[in-house]
Amino acid sequence: MENGFGYFTESLFTLELGAASFGAYAISAYWASMALSRLLFGLLPLRPERALVACLGISGALFFALRLLKLPLPALVVCALIGFAFGPVWSSLMNLAAARCPGSSGGAMGLMSAGCGLGGAVFPALMGLISARLNLRAAFLLLALAAAIAALLSLLAVQRTKIEPKG
Repeated sequence: MENGFGYFTESLFTLELGAASFGAYAISAYWASMALSRLLFGLLPLRPERALVACLGISGALFFALRLLKLPLPALVVCALIGFAFGPVWSSLMNLAAARCPGSSGGAMGLMSAGCGLGGAVFPALMGLISARLNLRAAFLLLALAAAIAALLSLLAVQRTKIEPKG
């Protein structure tokens, strides 16, 4: 999702919002607020599974809102908010992978990295295909749906872990 957003944000500002100069600022705001978010969330004693569900859900709502906006300045603000909301996702996923596979956390993290690399290849390609077949705003709907589905799956995983007996 991160790469799909990063690759197509400038196009959204140029082609859909008529504000090409805002595109670079939006991408910078996205990555800067993501870095700040990772720093802040790293300092807080939050449970990664809860942070993951909340951050994915909020990101999905913000991706959806972005595709509806018609003015560049509110869209720029939403890009920064998406970065902030999406920031803790990667570190939460890695934390959970290590915690769930204590004897082989290196392998779990390797698989997570490979999966993220695959997502980095798939999302931009899918967004390009959707943009070509439908339109650019429809491609951003893919991000909203993917984040919402990931939030739902994360919530189901949290619920399943609560019910499963230990031992």
